[in-house]
Amino acid sequence: MNKAKLEEHQKKFIIARRYEERAKSTTDKYDRITLLFLSTIPDNSPITKDTALNFKQYLVDLNHITSTINNYITIMNSLLIYAKLKTLVIKKIKVQQKSSLKNILEPIDYKRLLRWSKNKSFTESYMIMKVFAETGARVAELKFFTVESLADSNYINVSNKGKERNLIIRNDLRRELKKYCTKNKIESGYIFRGRKNTDKPACEVTIWREMKEVAGLAKVAKKKVHAHSFRHLFALRWIDLGYNITDLADVLGHNDIKTTAIYTKTTDEMKKKKIEQMRY
Repeated sequence: MNKAKLEEHQKKFIIARRYEERAKSTTDKYDRITLLFLSTIPDNSPITKDTALNFKQYLVDLNHITSTINNYITIMNSLLIYAKLKTLVIKKIKVQQKSSLKNILEPIDYKRLLRWSKNKSFTESYMIMKVFAETGARVAELKFFTVESLADSNYINVSNKGKERNLIIRNDLRRELKKYCTKNKIESGYIFRGRKNTDKPACEVTIWREMKEVAGLAKVAKKKVHAHSFRHLFALRWIDLGYNITDLADVLGHNDIKTTAIYTKTTDEMKKKKIEQMRY
């Protein structure tokens, strides 16, 4: 097979991803990365194992971080498999698993963020942080929080990454969300709305920018405020309370419990605090 033929497969491959009803952002990412892979192949060149290895080296030379390189390789490999070139699939870069993590949001950080967001009238950020920390929701799932979804249920059905699950809302959080809607005269539709167009959900970039602003005021490291920090906080609290990790996987929407296990890792400092509390 040559480059021209693989380009034909790439177009069909992206269409197939769309038919799998994956998120548009995911499909666009597959398209962008597979096109990048194709751009590194000389015209009329045959597709060989070296073609794939050259792409891997290309990414290394660009000084991409290992996790990004491995993600690109995974997507390239999926295209090769689709094009019936499974023998050309290459290995990802081995990564030493870390027993501890850095830049994890701790309960004391969370409380400071809430206090400062409330004091400085960042009311939307305050409510979004509570939603994240008390439900384990992803930022992309905020659009499912509507006035209607809170009407008569403590469960919000979300559809994300081709999967559906129910987010469980505590009674006190549900009451607080309803109070927030009443105070801000939100009578229907999205609870967290776009600034310029209230018919659209809040922009993710705006959400994180404002939260980092709150972090700066609260003297919480801004690098702790990221896409997974509040889900990580939720997961650690769940484990600390002695709850079942299998149930946690369901709550977080994970198919593989190994993914959930990543969210249970702590920092060295957090481990030290636990060891200090151990007595015989």
